[in-house]
Amino acid sequence: MTPLDKILSAFDAADAARIGAALALMNKQALGSERYREDARCWTKEDKSPVTIADLLHQSQVQQLLHDSFASDGLICEEPRSMQEKVITEASAISERFYGSALRPELHDVPERGDVTWILDPIDGTKGYLKGRYYAIALGYYRGSAPFFGAMAVPHAPQAEAAPIDNAIAFAVKGHGAWMGLAREDGQLDFAPLKTEQTGYAKPYRVAVSLEHGGALTAAVESGAFVPVKLDSQAKYLAVAANHLDAYARASRDDGGTDVAWDHVPGALIAAEAGCTICHFDGSPVTFTPEPIVRFHGGMLCHRGPAGSDLSRTLHDLLNND
Repeated sequence: MTPLDKILSAFDAADAARIGAALALMNKQALGSERYREDARCWTKEDKSPVTIADLLHQSQVQQLLHDSFASDGLICEEPRSMQEKVITEASAISERFYGSALRPELHDVPERGDVTWILDPIDGTKGYLKGRYYAIALGYYRGSAPFFGAMAVPHAPQAEAAPIDNAIAFAVKGHGAWMGLAREDGQLDFAPLKTEQTGYAKPYRVAVSLEHGGALTAAVESGAFVPVKLDSQAKYLAVAANHLDAYARASRDDGGTDVAWDHVPGALIAAEAGCTICHFDGSPVTFTPEPIVRFHGGMLCHRGPAGSDLSRTLHDLLNND
């Protein structure tokens, strides 16, 4: 394991400052969200998805960080400001008590775009969070039009099967690789390189699908050489990157809706830098831009190893079988 400070010494000062601050905050969020989970109040948003004070609190913490330290940076994020405004005083008290982190009881204006544009899902998999399953805190940033840094915390999940991603913090930097370590109470973060095995996968292949929205895709995966593994959130990307699973498949929404970038960008960058392949169901590469919406051709596939491998061919045959 290598101390974070040593890893960051390889990057320029501006990126090192951003990455170090992001990971320090995510460590506090990973620990604090679990301390607070059993007390978390929940509402239903207009799109029928759940949101808790923890979601709103994490978003406010990131906005405060950017306002204080990286004021020219932009932020693309999920939660509505109107809901943040209603709970900011309560969120400030919760941040102090459960996270050990000062959050001022005010909301900060952060532009949506900048030369550096951050993207945040404060809690991806809120249903999983409420039920003690795996969920992800996902944060990253673009330099210009391309993702440059992605990070994910997967807090300890007391109601889920033990896995290498339990209590993990992982991050990646474009062109420099990926790393994974554990959330720590003392804040002293250490990481090891995250490398995906490229060959020699045992059958049946284990494929992550959405626990809540797998639908027909789950039924298809259950056939042939695959075992579906149902998980919440983009923690599925990390489960593949960490060699716990062989692939993650997500079909395009059948209601005509679109996917959102904060559900994918940090996890996809980690998986890609660890050696995974990220592509549309038709095999073409996925390109993420600093926009809230992402459109997949049939769906998104993340798998261990290179395109053209037996695993890759078998998956594409399944996913493109009409």
